[in-house]
Amino acid sequence: MGIAQLGVDFPYLANTLKLMWILLAYFSCSLYVLMSACHKCSQRFDAER
Repeated sequence: MGIAQLGVDFPYLANTLKLMWILLAYFSCSLYVLMSACHKCSQRFDAER
């Protein structure tokens, strides 16, 4: 594996890492929203009982 091959692979690797970070951020964000929604719903359910 030469330097030239590494030069070609590096942008692809950087883009893949960026995509993984975006997916991770999106997943954690949606999970947080889901958890807070469940929390609000359970609070409302407890208040109605």
